[in-house]
Amino acid sequence: MASTPRTTADQGDPTGAAGARHAGPADPARKRKAVAAAAIGNFLEHYDFYLFAAYATVFAAIIFPQSNQLAGLLYTFAIYGVAFVGRPLGALVFGHFGDRLGRRNTLAASILLMVGATVMIGVSPSFESVGVFAALWLFVARLLQGVALGGEFAGATSYLVELAPPNRRAFYGSFNTFTVGLALLSGTLVAALISAVLPPEAVQDWGWRIPFLLAAPLGAVGLYLRLRLDESPEFTALAERNETAKAPLALTLRRYWQPILVALGVTVVWTVSAFVVLVYAGTYLATQTDLSFGASLAVQAVALAVYTIVVPLSASLADRVGRRPVLITGATMFLLLSIPGFLMLQTGDIVLIVLGCSMLSGTVGVFAGPAPTALAEMFDTKVRYSALGIGFNLSVALFGGTAPLIATALIGATGTPLAPSFYLTAGALVTLVVLLLVVRETVRQPLRTG
Repeated sequence: MASTPRTTADQGDPTGAAGARHAGPADPARKRKAVAAAAIGNFLEHYDFYLFAAYATVFAAIIFPQSNQLAGLLYTFAIYGVAFVGRPLGALVFGHFGDRLGRRNTLAASILLMVGATVMIGVSPSFESVGVFAALWLFVARLLQGVALGGEFAGATSYLVELAPPNRRAFYGSFNTFTVGLALLSGTLVAALISAVLPPEAVQDWGWRIPFLLAAPLGAVGLYLRLRLDESPEFTALAERNETAKAPLALTLRRYWQPILVALGVTVVWTVSAFVVLVYAGTYLATQTDLSFGASLAVQAVALAVYTIVVPLSASLADRVGRRPVLITGATMFLLLSIPGFLMLQTGDIVLIVLGCSMLSGTVGVFAGPAPTALAEMFDTKVRYSALGIGFNLSVALFGGTAPLIATALIGATGTPLAPSFYLTAGALVTLVVLLLVVRETVRQPLRTG
């Protein structure tokens, strides 16, 4: 992560613009409200987005009832993966406006699109009522969700990192991945609660719709909070100097393609592990072990709680010792622990299953704590939204969003339920090489301004 020399504004600006940029809102309470609003919006978008995975087995039954369980899951995860085709598109569109016009209103638009697409899933028809049109309906809804989330991660990360004090950037940036954990945990708990309260027939008939339809009131709250955000101080200072990029996307592709490739490489194990361990695990336990659907969700909830606790601790450590040591530790842990972790899931012992899932999810948390900030620090403020969005979402589309589909297909092709751990190990190896050979340390360096 190469750094650029300090600009005049960094060294001393008589107008005071640089000081305002680094300090953010003068009122600490106002800054806390801004962080909370950005984080809550990120939480709501990811809650909406990942609910689909929690009900993968239900969708397989109601959308593809004529297929066997494995084929139905493969078709369902193919539709799940469609959203990740939309994410790079969302990064291009939202990144352009986020770097051209500002972070706040662009983030508000992304949450509005996410809510509409999630409600669309909540009212989707079944194969029994409309035939193959049911799969098409889900396809469109998931594509729109992907476009929305493609504009969320880079925008929220840019905003949080630009708002943060220089010595706490990793901690502030970790709110993005911390709230992802909360969102996954909330979605899992809601799904588990519905499964506990309603009989299986009711869940499959109409109960699964409840979490998706909750997106409407929750999204209204998120939109209200987003519209009340202060603009990023870094972007505001850039706009006041009339230095915003006129064509951010063209500038990004022309001058920043190398750090984008580095960001993609760094993100490989993060995206693979997040979607295999945090998203796919519930389906894996329900289909590859003797655990019931409800018990699988309960185990996953414990693992997600572990992840959520580890993220801010890992980020705080990265603010003290640096981004690289923590990221390298996380990638190495996946290299060593992925196969043993999945072996624990196959023991049939509930204690070992919980420990295995928690060990794997904790490892995701180690990496995910400093990762958003490490990526954001690779790019200049004038293109941060666009460049970060492209690098991250390309990696998610290629390696993360396809992970449940690849994991399920690998199990079918190899005949071993350990197959997903091989994918995790390969991803860890790729990222570790990139971290050791290419990535530079950025802790205690000023944000790049361009």
